[in-house]
Amino acid sequence: MTTLKTSLVEDNAELARWARHWQQETAIGIDTEFVRTHTFYPQAGLFQIASSGGEVLVDPLRVTDFEPLRAVLNNPQVTKVIHAGSEDLELFQCFLGVLPQSLFDTQIAAAFVGKGLSVGYQKLVEMELGEQLPASETRSNWLQRPLTESQIHYASADVHFLLPLYRTLREQLVERKMLDAFTETCAELVKDYEQGRDPALYFHKLRGAWRLSRGRQRVLQQLCIWREEEARRRDQPRSHVLPDAVAIEIAQMQPKSLFELSKVPGITHRQLKHLADPILRVVREAQTMGPLGQGEAIPRPLEKQRKELFKRLRDRVKMLAEERQLPDSLLMKKRLLEELTASVVLHQPLDQLPISLQGWREPILTEPLLEEINKFIAEHTDASTVDL
Repeated sequence: MTTLKTSLVEDNAELARWARHWQQETAIGIDTEFVRTHTFYPQAGLFQIASSGGEVLVDPLRVTDFEPLRAVLNNPQVTKVIHAGSEDLELFQCFLGVLPQSLFDTQIAAAFVGKGLSVGYQKLVEMELGEQLPASETRSNWLQRPLTESQIHYASADVHFLLPLYRTLREQLVERKMLDAFTETCAELVKDYEQGRDPALYFHKLRGAWRLSRGRQRVLQQLCIWREEEARRRDQPRSHVLPDAVAIEIAQMQPKSLFELSKVPGITHRQLKHLADPILRVVREAQTMGPLGQGEAIPRPLEKQRKELFKRLRDRVKMLAEERQLPDSLLMKKRLLEELTASVVLHQPLDQLPISLQGWREPILTEPLLEEINKFIAEHTDASTVDL
């Protein structure tokens, strides 16, 4: 591997000096290292930035004024190149209070140019640049000081190849006429983090929760909202406050007393001692709110007819994606496909797709999917298809 030109920044003045340099660049590579073993929020261990001046490792345990870095991240004229940046975005949002504008995610770019979905950074560097990355330090304690030589080398190499990847992948996006679609997708990723995840919808992620009645789902929903607030307040993982399985059992049993709560499978003595009162209060209050409405509750597994429609739409999406050498989940996520399938009402032809499928996907998906849906409706009813 080529020799790395690494600078370690441990004071405010040095960060400000580098930030002035980054503000003059058209693109910078950026990565983070963090620890999240026993906390709700990621603990920043290192910010790595690559530019024409070399690789810079910013120590968040020493630097106290990050305003110059925030200004760089907020500058839309400087493209921020990142790989599989979801966790990095969360750290930027939690630790710095900003999200990078003009994002270029090399993992998403690789998917758009036919390299496959979720390709790893090490593999992408080898495929595109013919370079080998050093052995992983992902299990390192990035909060320890001083950093080891191995950690410093790994952290520098992790951003060293981002700008070469950016240049070659951008050229391929232009050649495939996919640059606008890719840029829109990266902007969607940042927008999702700006809007945040609604705690009231977290219970949808819990495995098997759809089996609960709508009344019990209301209890589970409120337990998840309370748990989110408690986990954030304590800065502890959700599972340390209340595991998913225990939350589902509480929603099922709806205990009214400490004795009944103690009978919930999986609940610990510590939880009974410290959390019994708030848990019982949440259950009581949720019961007064009534069952969830149809649009709020977790959708039940598709019945036979809608399973058939889902399969037909999924196959059509796969075909459209293959024609463009794209992963089908990039063209249309499974969740959106399920929502579309569930929204189809027999006897009622559609003339438009949901707003979530607008943008670059709309001209690709609209006509084929509406054709498939209305054909399906016609087969199961006397209704005629919509004239597309």
